[in-house]
Amino acid sequence: ILLSSKIMEGDIDWIIKADPDAVFFPERLRKHVKPFSWGKQTKTPMYFKNCNYKGPKLYGALEVFNQAAMLKLNKHMAWCTGLPWGGWGEDEFIDKCMIRLSAKALQDYKLVGDHRCMSAECEATDRASFHDYKSPELYQNCWNRSKNSEKYIKKMAQGHFFCCTSPGNHADPCNTCNPGASTKPNQGWCGSSKRQCKGCGGGSEWCKFDKKKKKNVAA
Repeated sequence: ILLSSKIMEGDIDWIIKADPDAVFFPERLRKHVKPFSWGKQTKTPMYFKNCNYKGPKLYGALEVFNQAAMLKLNKHMAWCTGLPWGGWGEDEFIDKCMIRLSAKALQDYKLVGDHRCMSAECEATDRASFHDYKSPELYQNCWNRSKNSEKYIKKMAQGHFFCCTSPGNHADPCNTCNPGASTKPNQGWCGSSKRQCKGCGGGSEWCKFDKKKKKNVAA
């Protein structure tokens, strides 16, 4: 239906297919596709592989194709229907179809938080989708948790909060954090909250920037 509608021949950059039980945030997806949405590269058929299990794979919870890939599919559909597709899922079919069409496969393993592959909970605001939430209640709960996490992370960023898991000086841990030992919200488990920071080792300290003192302090 989509192919025959001619919609894709218009001013469209990307075409998305999301499962009904995939909680989807279009505004987050824009960040994932933006690097591939400008210049001559847009003429190259491209799609995303979102699962790293025994090699890159496309899992069907969220499928992302650029316009060039869909137009080439429309022109050469027979190349794909001629594949030995019996017994394949639709995601395996379209993945192998894209390979047959010589589309460029982009790997993005933070595209989806999928309980079947590349798992992530709904609080992970870098994911554009979460799967699978098969009832209205579960779907809404995941959506609410993820939007609340966005608000929390914004608040933490404004206060310049971070977790130091390895201070150079335990008397002043927030200003002597060793290189690579500082984790901000949404960058890792330890940086998600004060409680989780304290669980990352006896020397861990939850810190913030104090504008009046103009230095980092324990929060």
